[in-house]
Amino acid sequence: MMYYFLSVSTKEDEIGCYHQTTGLPEGYTSKWYDEPNSMTNLTDSSLPDFVPDLIWELKDDAILTDIISAGNITATGFLMSEKAKAIFERFNLIEHKFHKASLIVKDQTLAYYYLQLVNMDFTEINFNKSSFCIGNVFRMKENDINILSSHDLIEKQKKLELGHIIYAEKLSVNETFKALDLFFFSIIHDDIFVSQNLLNELIENNITGYDVTIQNIFEI
Repeated sequence: MMYYFLSVSTKEDEIGCYHQTTGLPEGYTSKWYDEPNSMTNLTDSSLPDFVPDLIWELKDDAILTDIISAGNITATGFLMSEKAKAIFERFNLIEHKFHKASLIVKDQTLAYYYLQLVNMDFTEINFNKSSFCIGNVFRMKENDINILSSHDLIEKQKKLELGHIIYAEKLSVNETFKALDLFFFSIIHDDIFVSQNLLNELIENNITGYDVTIQNIFEI
């Protein structure tokens, strides 16, 4: 199965501006992010045991799209319309949840959803066929590093100097890997992978607001 990188669009002719949402919805202050159910308390490691308060406001110069480039959230995923959600939920996604969200557009509030993706499981990676390196937080490579297992990855990551990370240059998976249509590998890679099948549906249904990039990092 072919896989690509899926991301929010940054093309101004399609979305108007990046990010499409304001720093804060009108009437809110930064203290809102300190609340227990804030979007800043969502993580890549597990789904929340609370109902997140997800509210965004579209900038005046932004164009409304099905997938929105939303700022200030700490999780990995996509803010999307009901139309887009109906497509994504038909496919085999990594552990996830569709959280109800509100998108304020001028004088109306639209029902949107935030698709939160979760993954801290590296057991299906074939470390013998994968390659890793050490770099800074901007993913600028400094040295290669040999990783033998998921446990080895975690232990070596702990020993790195502050500001350095281990990230994947090539990812291969074991035969036990489930054929997913949307997934990511937290920490060791920034991008979200999408299958050809899911991508075809997004194209056929004229879903707007996303970018697709050819990738050569992941292989089965």
